[in-house]
Amino acid sequence: MGIFIQSVSYFVVAFIVGFILNARLTGILFAAVIPSMAVVIFIGTTVLNRYSKDSPESITSAATIAEGAIKAVQAVQAFDAFESVTNDHKNHLALAMQNGIRKAVASAVLLGSVFFVV
Repeated sequence: MGIFIQSVSYFVVAFIVGFILNARLTGILFAAVIPSMAVVIFIGTTVLNRYSKDSPESITSAATIAEGAIKAVQAVQAFDAFESVTNDHKNHLALAMQNGIRKAVASAVLLGSVFFVV
């Protein structure tokens, strides 16, 4: 939240100072920056929301597999299914980790793009 407040105050102060020093150039920049910011934020949040939804689904699937294996440990032992249950759990967690990495990269790109436009 602190970075957001700092960014907004920097943005507002920059345009106030700009209008005081050179109103025509600042007006042109203002007309270019606001639509650019809207596009960057719209695309960035769309991508970020998509990755944010994918990761919890994979974690839930992995937890369900682990819970089922714990509840039915005798059946898992009887059918010697340790390896297949473990591989399924591991694959779901790996997918969740990949989605988490993608989410972190998308968040970093969004923040970098916002600072670049500003």
